[in-house]
Amino acid sequence: MGKILAESAFSDAAQRSGRWDAITCCSGDNVGPILSARQKDAGPWQQNIESMQLGKYKQDVLGAYRARYTVDVRDMAEAHIRLFESGNIKNSPHFIVWSTET
Repeated sequence: MGKILAESAFSDAAQRSGRWDAITCCSGDNVGPILSARQKDAGPWQQNIESMQLGKYKQDVLGAYRARYTVDVRDMAEAHIRLFESGNIKNSPHFIVWSTET
């Protein structure tokens, strides 16, 4: 809830100012390259990423389905840059970024 309130306050401030635009860009599940062998065993999230890459990922043992809308952190950075550089985006849009690859 705090995130929604902060985004609204940011957008409202931009609207009142009229001098700048507020653009919100949120990601699905940010993932990045595993930079060292020890990182891949550092916790459950890293192990999930490895198993996804190997095509061996299993859903929760309780059977709850949780979709993974992953986006590489480098692609997320590029999305931010493209949004900032675009002259076509005005105040208040909300963008969600994730990979469409399976």
